[in-house]
Amino acid sequence: MKKLPLLLFLFIVLTSAFMNGYNHYGDMVEKAIAMVTPLLTYAVIIALFVKFKGVDLFSRTQLRVMAVLYVIMVLIEYGYPMIIYRDQTLPPDYLTFMSLQFTLNVIIARTIINE
Repeated sequence: MKKLPLLLFLFIVLTSAFMNGYNHYGDMVEKAIAMVTPLLTYAVIIALFVKFKGVDLFSRTQLRVMAVLYVIMVLIEYGYPMIIYRDQTLPPDYLTFMSLQFTLNVIIARTIINE
């Protein structure tokens, strides 16, 4: 009975990430990016809540890896389409939204890493 909450948690997290990737338009790399991004976001949300509660759930190394990946994922998420669709015109606010999300992710990453 103790494993049931973990199994339900994993089921919800993995199926929602899979459905996000499955419903995304694009090639397999874009679908994989669309699946990995929410998984990483869920981990970051947990890390922020744990930080708020003052509980040690993740090691310092795990938090650093998570924070770095969270920032890099924005660059991959926005950069990959810029590369493969370079012959097309970008939407007018594409770089603005990328900059805003990058800035927010850096702030979140620094919050996760700081002791």
